[in-house]
Amino acid sequence: MDSKAWCWTGIAYLACASAVVSADEFAYVEPLFKDLAPGAPGGEITITPLLNWVDTDADGYPDKLKMAFNVWTAGTNTKLLQTVKQTVTPPPLPCTLPLWVDDDLGIKFMGATSASRVHMVLSANVECEETGTGEIKFADKAIWYSADVASTGASYAMAWKDWEVLGTNGVDWDGDGTKELQLILDKENAAGDTAKGRVIYMSFSDGTIEADNIYDIEYRNF
Repeated sequence: MDSKAWCWTGIAYLACASAVVSADEFAYVEPLFKDLAPGAPGGEITITPLLNWVDTDADGYPDKLKMAFNVWTAGTNTKLLQTVKQTVTPPPLPCTLPLWVDDDLGIKFMGATSASRVHMVLSANVECEETGTGEIKFADKAIWYSADVASTGASYAMAWKDWEVLGTNGVDWDGDGTKELQLILDKENAAGDTAKGRVIYMSFSDGTIEADNIYDIEYRNF
């Protein structure tokens, strides 16, 4: 079974994240612990992601992804809050009658230095073979979820259809003294045998897009 299929059955969290990283590394989970009262006892929390894949049309492939964070008193099963759920659509199954389906989900957590917010970026990919033609088809989607885990649970989500995540970073790209998300996306099968790169700078706090540019990064002239 592929790394994402069993996640579709219901709730998925750290096991899904670690299943998609290299065998030589672990998922970066520092953002999933916070001390809300630094220097004083208490206030330590553990955050676990909640991913709920929903198949509303019973075709065996999910058409909705509901995302949230659960927040716990660290070292206990006492739940303090669940952040507001956001729903996005995963990449659509590109085959009409698939002979086989393979899919993958990459997850990265961010927000280790934030006092109250945790971010989750997902790169969802699906590949299949069309029955009768043998054509291999692909679909990708980059997904971003961010939530306040300290008080209100307020959240937002964004998605970019046909793009996969190449990398992320936190940088002060405009020199205003505040770090923004640098999200680098990739499109391998663009028209004209040209791979595209997309660099987005956006506010961590509310998702405001501050810059969004697309670049040619690879040509295949043969």
